[in-house]
Amino acid sequence: MVMLDFFRRFGQKKYALDFGVAHIDHGLRTESAADALWLNDHCQALAIPFWQIRLAVADVHQTSAQSSLEAVARELRYAWLFSLAREEGFDALATAHTASDQAEGLLMRWVRGAVQGLGGMSPVQERQGLRLIRPLLDTPRAALEAYVEHYQLSWREDSSNAELDFFRNRIRAQVLPLLRAENPRLEQQWCEHALIWQEEQQFLEQLTESAALTVLSTEPEGLRVLLRSFEGLGPALQRRVLKRALTQVCGDWKIFTSRHLEALLQLARAETGKSLNLPRGILARKEKLSILICHLNSDT
Repeated sequence: MVMLDFFRRFGQKKYALDFGVAHIDHGLRTESAADALWLNDHCQALAIPFWQIRLAVADVHQTSAQSSLEAVARELRYAWLFSLAREEGFDALATAHTASDQAEGLLMRWVRGAVQGLGGMSPVQERQGLRLIRPLLDTPRAALEAYVEHYQLSWREDSSNAELDFFRNRIRAQVLPLLRAENPRLEQQWCEHALIWQEEQQFLEQLTESAALTVLSTEPEGLRVLLRSFEGLGPALQRRVLKRALTQVCGDWKIFTSRHLEALLQLARAETGKSLNLPRGILARKEKLSILICHLNSDT
């Protein structure tokens, strides 16, 4: 509601910003339909274009490979939002993620050991031919509450935010308050560090792309890691090149873990003929001058 008011008060009136509101009812709360109706009435009163959809998230989750209900909801949500934006001719999709959301997400990744995600969310991303922007990403929740009070905005609270069954809610309600007591600027500093991390990751990705051109060779039998060039790389770049190789063969990195990368590094130092079975029917085999990564059902 803060982002909507800000776009209307400053973007629309001052810069003639053309925007609309898209609302997703995930069908997971008894009051979700009333939330959608309330927002529809609010947008109608302000003459703001409004679109909404109800998604059967729980039903999709039952047949999905995703273990997390939140992950399924996120995939369905973004798929509809990007589709709607293209259909209606918008250039960008804006979400109201805040510095508090960023801090929660970073802490969740640290706890889970998901090192690759420590850059958090970006303020601006290019995705599916559109810009995904997060105008409030450097703004903590306390500042939004002050904005709400100043402009006397109304809003509705998502009741599931109070349910401690969700990992994010436990982080928000139980862990972050203790950390803020030690460092009141925690969220702002984490957002600053996230931006630095993102820039460094972009630089490393450029190095990885350059190294992959000399180390990886796509052949009919599979993807080869050329060991003579590979051995000249530092361990960090070796891991990134191997990650790119697995992603290229499988089309998805999510099924692999850091343990798979370490096993591949050991295979590079093993004797010729050794092999490694990886998820989704992927085989890595040490040959004299290379590692061949292929599908088990291939002709190799």
